[in-house]
Amino acid sequence: MRPLRLKAALLALIAIATLVYPFVVYSSLKLFGPAPLSLVLLALLVARVVLRGDFRQPEQRVQFLLVGALCLLAALFQSEVLLKYYPAVMSLCFSVFFLGSLWGEQTLVERFARIFTQDFEPFQLRYMRRLSVVWSAALFANAAFAGYTACCTSLATWTLYNGAIAYALLIGFMLLELAYRQYYKARHQKQQEHVAARSVNS
Repeated sequence: MRPLRLKAALLALIAIATLVYPFVVYSSLKLFGPAPLSLVLLALLVARVVLRGDFRQPEQRVQFLLVGALCLLAALFQSEVLLKYYPAVMSLCFSVFFLGSLWGEQTLVERFARIFTQDFEPFQLRYMRRLSVVWSAALFANAAFAGYTACCTSLATWTLYNGAIAYALLIGFMLLELAYRQYYKARHQKQQEHVAARSVNS
């Protein structure tokens, strides 16, 4: 049990460090330069992969290679701009993964949902396919904004968007989706009850 708790604690620390890293970049870039911060990001990425075993799916390997290459290039060329593209590349990768999963056996949303339950009705599977498209579009939009802040705005604006605004928008999107999901389930239930009533009356 203790190794599992230690692993969970380390993963939580890595997640927190990744979330707050835009603020670390903002406060430390002039002091340390892009190279050390890029290598720290790479170390966090490798640590997460090792702890979680993130090579089970092809998209996880692609994401690791792309983001790892970005961190190495940022360190090699001492590039502040490449370092700032990290959130954009991560968001773009997830956008492509959600969209690409539509052609697989399970969508990415369904794969996540099956962690908690294995039984789904056809209308739920249809909803998860549509949700995968919506998530792909939302993450692509976030990647575009993150990329714009990396290349065309100040470090302060980049930090504000990627360290706070982007997360607030994604959390707001999840809350809206959760509310719509309840509406969708209730509407489907009413339709089923209406069909059953018509069947009895006929």
